[in-house]
This record gives sequence, C-alpha cells and structure tokens, in this order.
Amino acid sequence: MMLLQSSLVALALFATSCIAISKNFYPSSKRGLIYIPNSDFPNDDKVWVQKHSDLTWYYNYKPHPSPVYENNTSLQFVPMLWGAPDGFDDTSFLENVTAQIISGRNITYVMGFNEPDNSMANGGSDMKPKDAARYWIKQLEPLRKLGISLGAPAVTGAPSGFTWLADFVEACKGNCTFDFIPIHWYGSFDGMASHIAGVLDVFPGKKIWVTEFALDFSSLAATQDYFQTSVKYLDGNKNVTHYSYFGSFRSFTSNVGYNVSMLNSYGQLTDIGSWYLGGNATGVIPGDNVVKPNVTAAKPSTPTLMMPCSFRFEVNYEGDLAAVNLPEIVHQATNHMQIATAFSDEKEQEEQQVSDNVLVMEISGPDFFSMEIVDTPGLSSTPEGDDTQEVTRSLIMNLIKQPNTIILSVVDATSDMSSQEGPRLARAADVTGNRIVAVVTKCDLVPPEERRFVLRAMRNKERHLGHPWFATRSLSSDGRDQDCTLETRNSVEDSFFSEMEWAVLKRRRRVGAPALKDHLKTRVNVMLRGSIDLLTTILNTPSHSIAPIHTPSVTEKVQQIDVFATSQETVVADVDLEFASGAPRPTPLLNAVIVGLTVAICLCLIALGCSTMALEIASEGHWYRLFLLVTAPPQIILSLFFCQAIVVTIFQMVGPVTQLKVNSKFYSAKRTKRLDGTKVLLPHVTIQCPVYKEGLEGVIRPTVQSLSAAIRNYESFGGTASIFINDDGMQLVSPEEAEERRMFYKENNIGWVARPGHNANGEGIKRFIRRGKFKKASNMNYALGISLKVEDKLVQIVRDEKWTQVDEDAAYQKCLDEVLSEELGRAWVGGDIRVGDYLLLVDSDTRVPTDCLIDAVSELEASPRVAILQFTSGVMNVTTSYFESGITFFTNLIYTAITYAVANGDVSPFVGHNAFIRWSALQEVGSQDDGIINGEKDPNATTPYEKFWSESHVSEDFDISLRLQTLGYHIRLAAYCGDGFKEGVSLTVYDELARWEKYAYGCSELLFWPIKDWWRHGIFTPLFKRFIMSNMPLGSKITIMSYIGTYYAIGYSWIGSLLNYFLIGWLNGELDHYYMSSWRVWVALVVVFSIAGNITLALIRYRSQQVSLLKELWTCFKWVALMFVFLGGISMHVCKAILCHMLSIDISWGATSKEVEDTNFFQEISIIIAGFKYVFIFCLAVTALMICGVYAFPYLWRIDELVAIFPLATVIFCHFFLPIALNPNLMKFTW
Repeated sequence: MMLLQSSLVALALFATSCIAISKNFYPSSKRGLIYIPNSDFPNDDKVWVQKHSDLTWYYNYKPHPSPVYENNTSLQFVPMLWGAPDGFDDTSFLENVTAQIISGRNITYVMGFNEPDNSMANGGSDMKPKDAARYWIKQLEPLRKLGISLGAPAVTGAPSGFTWLADFVEACKGNCTFDFIPIHWYGSFDGMASHIAGVLDVFPGKKIWVTEFALDFSSLAATQDYFQTSVKYLDGNKNVTHYSYFGSFRSFTSNVGYNVSMLNSYGQLTDIGSWYLGGNATGVIPGDNVVKPNVTAAKPSTPTLMMPCSFRFEVNYEGDLAAVNLPEIVHQATNHMQIATAFSDEKEQEEQQVSDNVLVMEISGPDFFSMEIVDTPGLSSTPEGDDTQEVTRSLIMNLIKQPNTIILSVVDATSDMSSQEGPRLARAADVTGNRIVAVVTKCDLVPPEERRFVLRAMRNKERHLGHPWFATRSLSSDGRDQDCTLETRNSVEDSFFSEMEWAVLKRRRRVGAPALKDHLKTRVNVMLRGSIDLLTTILNTPSHSIAPIHTPSVTEKVQQIDVFATSQETVVADVDLEFASGAPRPTPLLNAVIVGLTVAICLCLIALGCSTMALEIASEGHWYRLFLLVTAPPQIILSLFFCQAIVVTIFQMVGPVTQLKVNSKFYSAKRTKRLDGTKVLLPHVTIQCPVYKEGLEGVIRPTVQSLSAAIRNYESFGGTASIFINDDGMQLVSPEEAEERRMFYKENNIGWVARPGHNANGEGIKRFIRRGKFKKASNMNYALGISLKVEDKLVQIVRDEKWTQVDEDAAYQKCLDEVLSEELGRAWVGGDIRVGDYLLLVDSDTRVPTDCLIDAVSELEASPRVAILQFTSGVMNVTTSYFESGITFFTNLIYTAITYAVANGDVSPFVGHNAFIRWSALQEVGSQDDGIINGEKDPNATTPYEKFWSESHVSEDFDISLRLQTLGYHIRLAAYCGDGFKEGVSLTVYDELARWEKYAYGCSELLFWPIKDWWRHGIFTPLFKRFIMSNMPLGSKITIMSYIGTYYAIGYSWIGSLLNYFLIGWLNGELDHYYMSSWRVWVALVVVFSIAGNITLALIRYRSQQVSLLKELWTCFKWVALMFVFLGGISMHVCKAILCHMLSIDISWGATSKEVEDTNFFQEISIIIAGFKYVFIFCLAVTALMICGVYAFPYLWRIDELVAIFPLATVIFCHFFLPIALNPNLMKFTW
C-alpha cells in the first residue's frame, strides 16, 4: 500500500494541541564526548566544559587535544590513531602520545582506527586488515609498556565490521592486544543491545566502549525515547564502561537528522543536550530557538512537547503511485479543505488559495523511498513590506538552506529575470549552486519578437541562471478546463519546443517537464548515493521531518509555523552513518600566504631601491632620479616569479605537505566513490582527439588502443563512451593514406570529421581558411559545429512509441547526409559524431589509465560546478635521446610545481589535454558565429554555427578556462592517477623552442593589443580586463601574472645583458645605485633556481612521495647543464615572438612532431643554418665586439671587467650552442 499525506499549512495562527510525552532520565559518570570544534561557532566550545557536567572524557579522532581544550583538566582526553599514517616507518602517533605523557598529560586510554572497514567517502579510514595490523604493532602496541589501555579498531555496526575485525586479529598473529572494544551504532535500541551482546560473545570478558550511537533520521519523540532508553541500558550494563553520544553539534550541520543534535541552530542546548550534560530539559527544539512553555523543571525531567497540528489529507493507494496521480491528490485535498486552486484569473481573487499556503506532500511506502515535496507561496503575490511576505521569505529560506534539499528556482520568462527574487534567495541558500535547478516557465507567453532575449538569458549569455536550468511551457486555461491528460500536455509542450528557435535548447535536453523530471530523478539519486549506508537508510526510513520554522522578527503576527509529517510504519536500518556524504572540500590558505609573502618581498626590493634613491637625492639634490620610478611597475612584473620562487623554496623545505594527500576545492588527491551503473544511469563520454599528419601506425593506433581499453572498462560499469577524432590531415595526405585512416576509424567504431586544407586564395567553395596561429582551436570548432548541426536536425524528428534503435540509426544517417549536402561536400565525416555529457580531450600521442572514465565521471557527477577536471600527466618517451630525457625531467618538474601550488589552494590551470570537460558548461561559454568575417561572408560556413574555442588566441585553453570561471565554474586538478595519463614531449630542440615561442606569443596576446591598435582599443585587451575583474582568487591572479612575467623577463635578458655590457663597462661606479647589474642578477638566479630550486624539488618529492632523496638529488642536478643552455639560449626567440605580436608581424607554428624522423648530421646542419642563421650572425658579431672591447678599443674605452663581460658572454654562448649542443641528431653521421 502506498501512503500519501497532503498537508496545507496556512500562513496564519495555528490551532495547536499538546501531546505529553513523559520519559525518565538517568545521569551517568560513564558519559563522554565526541567533539570537533567549529571555528564558526567558538561559543559552542564552552558548552561542553561547564561546571557540574556529567562528562568525564572526550575524543576528537586525533592524537592530540583540540587547541581550545589544550589546558582543560576536567575532561580526560583519549587519543586516537584515526587511519593509516604516511608510511609503515612512520611513528609520529607513538611519538606524539609519548610526548604528551612525558609532559604530564593524564592519558590512560588510546583508541585505534576509526571505521577501517568503511570507505573514506563515508567517513571511514578504509584500511586493509593486514596493513592495520602492521601499523598497530608499530605505533600502538608499544604504548602498553607505558600502562596505556588500548581500544580495538572501531568498526562499523554492519556485519562487515565483524569480518574485518576477525581478519585483523588473524593478521596480527598474536602480536596485537586490546583491552576494550569500541562500538559504533546508528539505529534502533533493540539493534544496539543485540549488537553489544554479539560483540561480547566474540570477545568475552572485554570491556565495551560505545563511542558513537544515535537514532538517525527519526522524529523528535522517537529520538528522545531512544536516547533515554539507551542511556538507562548503558548505565546498567556492567560490561559497558564508557559511552559517547553522537550529537555534539548544531542541528543544521547534522548528517544524521536534526533531532539527534544536542544544540539547535542557534547554539542552545536541546533537551537531549541538557540531559546528556546532567541538566534539566530546556524545551528547545532542534533546528530552532523556540523555547516551548510548560516544561517541567524537575530532574529527572518530564518534558511536555508541543506537536503542531495542520490540515491533513491522507490517501491510500493500492499499487504504484505515478506522477500523474499527484494533481488528483491536490484537487481532492483542496476540495476537502475548501481551498481554491486558482486555475483561472477569476478564481485567483478568492480569499483562500493553494498558492498562498505551504503545500507539503509526503510519500512513503514499502516500494518507495520516503520523500517530501514542499511548495511554498510565491513572493510576488503580496505587496512589498507586507508582514506575510516577510514570513514567506523566512519560511522559504529555512526550507532551502537544508543540505539535503533540491531547490527549484522558478523564473518567469515574461518578466525581467534580473528583478525576480527567487534566484537570489536560491543563490543565498546555496552559494555553490550544487543544489539549484533553475526552471524558466511561461516560455510560450513570451512575444515572438522578445524570444531571442529569453533564449540568450537561458543560455547564460546575459545573466547566469545557474546550472542546470530547464524551460517549460505553461498549461493553458483551456487545457486545464478540459482536463487534458499528462500525455497531451507533454505532447503540446514538445511540439512548441520543436520550433527552430527553441531547438538549440531541446538539443541539450533542457526543455519540457519530462526532461525536468528525469533530471530531478538523477539529482535525487546523486544526493543519495553519497553513501551506500545513507542510501540504505533513506530507502528504509518511512519519513523525514521538515525542520521547524520560526521567524523571530514576526512573532507578534505568527507565533508558530511548523510543518510536521509522520507515518504509521517503522523501519530502522542498522547501518553506520557517521558521515552521510563525501568529505567537504575546503580551500587551503597556504597559497594565499605564499602569494602574500611574495608580494611583500617584491615590494621590499622596490622599497630598498627607493631608499637608496632617497639617500642619493638627499646628498646630491638631483630630483631627476625620481624618473627611475617609472621602471618600478615592470620591475614588479619581471621579479614576481623570482620572489615567489624564494618563498616556495622555503615552504617546500620546511612547510606542510599533507595538503598533497587530501581533497580540496581545486584539487583531488583521492578518488571520489565510484558510481554504480546498476543504480544510476552513467553519462556518455565522448573522447575528442584532434590529429594532423601523424603516422597511423606509430602514433594514432597506439593512442586509440589505449582509449579503447578505457572505454571497455567504463562499459563494464554500465557506461558508454565513444571516440571523436578531428582529423585535420586527412584531406592533406595522399588518397591511399586517407583511405587507410577511414578504414581504421570504421574498424574501431570511431566518429571523425575532416575539414578542407587552408586555401585563402581559392575561388568559390575551394576557398577555405584554417584560422588561428595554432590551428587546433579552429579544427575542434569545425568538428563540433558539424556535430551540432546534425543534432539540430535530429531533435526535429518525431518519434513514436514504436521507435527502435534501427530507426534512430537511420534518422542519424539521414540527418548527417543532409548536413554534408549543405556543406557542399567540403566536410568529410564518418561514424557517430554526436557528443555526450562529458568530453575527454586528449592529444594524438596520449596514453590514458583504464579506469580514468569511471573515476572522472563519478567526480564530475558529484561536483556540478566543476567544468574541467584536469589530470596530472607523466611522459611517454619515444626515444632515448638525452634531449627528450631532459625535457621529460622539465615536464615532470612543471607538473610537480602545478600540483604543489593547486594543493596549496591555487586555481588549477587547464593545459589543453588530458582533461574532462563538462559539455553543458562548454556550451554555456560558446558564441554564435554569424558567418561574417571582416565584412564578408565567412568562406568556412555555409550556415552559422556555435564556436567554443577561441580561434583568435594562441592560448585558447587559458581563454576558455577564464570564461568558465567567470560564470562561476571551477577548474580542478586530479592527481590520483599519478602518471597514468601520459603525454609526448618535444623530440627536437626546434619543437621545444616553437612551444616556448607560442607560449610567449599567447601571453603577449593576453595582455596587450598590437601597438597599431592602441589608438582604437587602448593598451590592454578585453580578455585581460575580464581576467583582472573576474571572480578568480586574488592569489591566483598574482600567480598567473608572475608566470606571464617570466616570458617578458626571458625575452628581455639578451637586451638587458647587452645594455649592461656597455653600462658597466663604461660607467661602472657612476651609475645610480638604483640599478642592479646583470652580474648580481645572474648570481641570484643561479642560487635560487639552479641550486636551491633543485634541492627543494628533490625534497618535496621525498617528503610527499616517499622516494629516495639521494636519487632525486641526482636526477635534479644531472640536468642542470642542459637546462642552463636551453633556458639561457631562448631569450632572442621568446623576444621575437613577443615583438611579432606587438608589431603585428605574421608568425605561425606547425604541429609538433610526434614521431622520430630519420635524419643525419648533414640534414641537421642545413636545418640549423636555415633556422638560426640570424642568431649565429648576432652571436658572432657580439663575440667580435667583446674581443675588440678588450684589445682593440681605445684604452680609456676598453671593456675588460669580468662583471661586464660574463653575463653577455653567457647569453651568447647559450644562444650559439642551443641548436648544436642540444641536438642529438648531429651525432648521426649516416647518409
């Protein structure tokens, strides 16, 4: 039988009845406390240590007391080794506890391992029994010699707990002894008593500590009854010597139900809280600060609880309850209560309406998990300033702030969206937006001429509604009057949204009530699957109580507004619920500290220069020196990275490293709990891989094999995935090679798109422009554009109930043929090119872990605000050359630095590959291409299409990450795959040099307009202004600016060294002391980067990864010479790229070589001469200049000081030998 209760609570004074519940209360000296201080509520810390409290001991899951209780002697602290230490050789817990005992702290008990049989996502320490045995013997067993009583691992109350404990005892082989057994229990009293008896049967004679217990997710009366019954039992059981109730927190933070809390939302002791401390009943209801009258003050207490009454209408259904039945229930309830539903304008004037009340529908039954649907009054129906509106606003906020609530933020499409209060309240209640679903209603009532504004807003082009959002069509008055069926209503709505202008929304499955229903079903599943234990409890718990709502500011008008629902059935799941969902992801502040110190050092250096200048002005009186302050801003930009390197070096030596092993807002060190494909529909993943002319056998085939293995693994979990190759080389290679690629793609079920070659001077359809300095962005845009055009046609096809997969495949092929016909045959396409919910962006020479798809999807589904999940990467070496090995070292260095920075709290970068992208988020930042380029029709487009990647920026990855973050999305770095993702590195010095040129060009492109455009647009680009004004953390902005500054510093070094040669050579001793010579700069760089940088790199890897320190030191220092020559020899090339952008000189780069080319000494010599002839000429000219400066210049003009010659000589040496010393192919004397 299905039980459905419908309650209507009017916004007026309620008639209430009093139901007296009398229970006895028993104080106890066994009582202890589980408490972790919350910095947001420091006053709560005082509650638990007040005088005359019954509490005698406490623990906090840690080896040392909380700082607020460091000097407290009223509570005996019990240390706990929560989980696995950093390594089997780690003895920090043993040392910590021993030190406390030596210092005089009264420690007689120690507990080990919190729920080792439970996953970390659910609050457990997730340890293998054999590992736990080793840690126990190493860290806990020695404490027995100090007279410490040891508590066994505190397993969950599930049957698996007994199994784990038995395996643990077996693994110990008699070397682990414990004096008492900690027990965790969440469920009925009978279950707890039975469980304790079972433990005593297995471990006869052992003492019992019940270190966590509560009745989760139950009514207040049942919870209080459970508490007092359990306390009486535990006090009377001689085998139980200690117990601690799980409830020392405020009710709104509880993950086991409000009513277990010992503090209400305002920090006041509830009845249970006061009883537990040995006090009288308070009458305070969990979740509120209302103190009920008529509470007996005597102890033991006999509280009288006020149970609110409301209008209730109950319907019993035999069989299944469908959504179509809910309107019928509402009609029956409103008719019974004589309240109008206001389905017409005339009825809206009636006095009592459903829309003016709180509608609560509670659904429960044996085959249906308990659920409540709450519909609150609107805010626009009452005049501003009316008390009723204030009550409504307060009521809504109290409901939607609950963490297990999905918020439907309804927006009226016919009104100004920016002035509607619903979205603002939703965002205030859930700043992350993870629980918000925006629903745009009345789309059919928007005049045709204004629909484009609604469409732009709904696609987040003008104002961000929050993700996800849905559009719906209202049911007309005629339809309501004619009692149209749900099927008819949905059919009318589907026809409306099939119109061309709405098709783009329909393609994204964001229109219509059915799509909204499916999404809500998925969101409910996502909310429940945070813990299998939580899911089991929700499925078996008959009901939830809506938190009592109280508005102190309107108590004169409304004494009490409560919504209460109950069920006749009682089903209790005996499972552990210490943590109901994944652990929170805080933002570490270490990066902010590092950046703050960086800025401080940078400003101090500038200040020292200003101090020297001030002394010179005071002694000589020449004020013209103040003009040197003009150089201060570029000095700051150029020196930021250097100053940051100093601070990071110190922190990596002596700072914390635990942040590298825990999850945070922008960083994932550990996997999210994997989704179960048998319980939830796993989203489709499309693997997008742009390729060029790489070899099929040597490059593309191995990559596809790696991707196929990952797809098979994902399919084993119940998911689906496909490969989408954007082949930019197929129309350029020979017909034989193109056909070979086609056959390979067909054999491996790969969808692919190939565009025409670049032909800017062609006639008619032969004209085609591959835009961009680096063609990757335009390649992906073109392929995605073709895919979207096919999907636009697919959504217009009418499907009936007899539609099959064969019909779907035929429809897809028909739509694809139409698109190719419209493209006039220029696009070559094959396979399925439709895009799924997530994109995995990879390069053509990539290797991926087999389990990356399920892990990434699980994390992205649990984190709706994460738009890009960037994975750390290892290196896939193609050769054994010393140059590739050196670049491998440098690439690993970069990823180590990125990982350290992001784990410290910095925003994760998006490097453009080995990253999962949320397709819906990517579409939000797309722009409609109108097909007009420089006043004429774009030769690439037969019809307009959306573009997502910037074709006008070399750094398209930075551009898109900035656009996503501006909309409130996050970029997150995942490190739990280690080096499972592998990428190729530059095989030749030419490719690596081109990469640095491209990065330098992109940085200049980000900051400045070309000089010729300054008079029209100003100096700084819109992208840079958007970056500065974005909501990105300030510390991350400064870090990015320091990164950009390094390219300008490198590009300036050859110019600065040349100027320094003449300034120091001719004016040494006469220069202003504000000037720092290149010699001093060179020494500082060597000390900070070449020496200290390599030492700290080895140290941070040793400290965080437990690798050999000596081996890492050798690895770091053996590449110093190679990196010295390379970084010292790229200055002119980086400067060339920056100047090309600033002076609007055309420059482009080809694709990076992915395969080893067969070459020899003679071929390389010709390549070097062709590519570096101007560099060689400059180097030879400057070398001759320096020789002449020593021997040929007039005596008084000679430059023979080492401090003047050495910096320039170093630059010339590195530039000259860069293509020679770093070119292994010169060693091949073959022909």
